[in-house]
Amino acid sequence: MRNCKRVCSSLGLAATDRVRTSGPRGTVTPLHTDPHHNLFVQVVGYKYVRLYSPACSTCLYPHAAGLTTNSSQVDLLAPDLERFPLFRNAPFAHTVLGPGVSLYIPPGTSPLRALPVCCSMR
Repeated sequence: MRNCKRVCSSLGLAATDRVRTSGPRGTVTPLHTDPHHNLFVQVVGYKYVRLYSPACSTCLYPHAAGLTTNSSQVDLLAPDLERFPLFRNAPFAHTVLGPGVSLYIPPGTSPLRALPVCCSMR
């Protein structure tokens, strides 16, 4: 645990900052920005991950006010390109994570989509 605390501390995290997510097939987390470093671990099932650089935040049309200023107004599965034209050209990286695979996600934007029933930790 001491090594875990040291590594977490160097990333600005508490060793107890863990979030478990699970959901049925097709569960989608909207486009959003996480302010912390994440080590995303896929435990069961598969998850499609699509990442945008923080430099692209203008193209993702974040909400201007309220509790959702870290979330995009764009629906990743059905983007309205007339309303959000810059989204069309926003570069991204994507992959599918399977059981036992982890991915380091720096502070930035990271929507996630469950494929079958799955369980993940970050």
